[in-house]
Amino acid sequence: MELLNKRYKLGRVLGQGAMGRVHLAQDVTTNQQVAIKECFAQNNDELIERIKREYELMKSMDHPGVVKAIDFLHFDNKYFIVMEFIEGITLHELIQRGRRTVKFVKQLEIAIKICEAVYFLNKNGIIHRDLKPQNIILDANYNPKILDLGIAKLENVDHSITQTGNIIGTPTYMSPEQIDGKSATNSDVFSTAVILYQFFSWAKQSPFHGHGAISSMTNVVEKKLPPINLKLAYKNYEVRLGKTFAKSMRKDHEKRSKTVENMLTAFKDTLKAIKRKEIINKVITTVGSTLVTGLFILLWVLRGSFMVDNDSPLPNTHFEDGNTFFSQQKYSEAITEYRKAINLGEKSGEIFYNIGLCYSSLEKYQKSIKYYTEALRYWRGEVWENPYSASGHFQRARAYVLTKQFEKALKDLNKTLEILHKMKAFGDLGSANQVKKTAKEIDEELAAAYFLRGVLHYENQKNTATIQDLKKAITLNPSLKKQASEILEKARANLKK
Repeated sequence: MELLNKRYKLGRVLGQGAMGRVHLAQDVTTNQQVAIKECFAQNNDELIERIKREYELMKSMDHPGVVKAIDFLHFDNKYFIVMEFIEGITLHELIQRGRRTVKFVKQLEIAIKICEAVYFLNKNGIIHRDLKPQNIILDANYNPKILDLGIAKLENVDHSITQTGNIIGTPTYMSPEQIDGKSATNSDVFSTAVILYQFFSWAKQSPFHGHGAISSMTNVVEKKLPPINLKLAYKNYEVRLGKTFAKSMRKDHEKRSKTVENMLTAFKDTLKAIKRKEIINKVITTVGSTLVTGLFILLWVLRGSFMVDNDSPLPNTHFEDGNTFFSQQKYSEAITEYRKAINLGEKSGEIFYNIGLCYSSLEKYQKSIKYYTEALRYWRGEVWENPYSASGHFQRARAYVLTKQFEKALKDLNKTLEILHKMKAFGDLGSANQVKKTAKEIDEELAAAYFLRGVLHYENQKNTATIQDLKKAITLNPSLKKQASEILEKARANLKK
């Protein structure tokens, strides 16, 4: 087969549109696969100018989120742009596959990289003007790259092919000012927000999609979108993301976010919050069930030693039913049974603590805080302070962290460590009726408390305190080393800056 420019061996067609077709090709000099865009210029000086400018822009852009041009060919009245080849799918294709394709965390990572690429283009004076899911390709690891700078515009540079009055872009994703034949420095902000709103909604079409181009453009100018609707597990992040999208999709470009930086920050903060939550949950799982359900198990087996006397068997029955539901992870049903026991007069720190655990498991942390607080109120009056109140303080600290009440969390963790250290020093603080904890169990609880406090110090950018607490946690429980290593590495790096 004849080589293009004696270098490129053309293969299958990857795609085709009104302005050209893209071939997969082999660069015989480097033995690398490339993509070659064959442009349909048809002796049109305006189109030829656009093709040349697209190559120059792609050639000058050096960013991992923007496809880079390699070569430009012109012969036999044909024009070709040689680009790096990305093996993957477009964002459009990913969205069509549906909600279960990637997790919310991966969506955030993709959105962050898209915003970083758009920010890079805009910062370098380039307005893409045709951002859409079809123009974003994802590699095998879901790293996005922006394609097609064919109608991109350099800020403050007047080109005959981009003069005011021409509608340029894709109707369902273009900004309102583009419909008027104009473009603003933040036109790409609007388009990016529309793309990501669709992506997080898993909608098959743009939220402004109409029955035709005129209908779609009318929607862009007039339609107000409802707040973003996320999966139940991520409802807590809807308000922040909703406000961010609203600012980025304001119809008046002068009132719209000036850059995609507002979205970028929101996505990064959301991702950071989710990962912080994952770290906290992971450490609790890693150290075993002692701190999360250890008290629950003890109360289930030995509740006769703890519960208040009551002539009626009904409270006990409801408590046991609640325990059964808890063990089956039917937390709402467990709460119902525990409340029945309370209504029948059975009130104690233990039952309130168990309700707190149920609400924590349902990720209703504000409610869990209320019940942990009630449990601690009951325990506080006991001799030497009930040793299991350490678990109450720890669980409330965890809930405080997950609701970003960091100062309160720190106080509870300090109290947890104080009680546990007393227990370790005196062998046990329990009465004769209570089960004594082994040294290993106390060390595991201390390790969990130090680890969580270390994570909290890291979030507060107290790197030295982070390192100290995580080291203590690892010493007490070496199994935490793997999880602590990433945070330790980051904390040490921060100290060197």
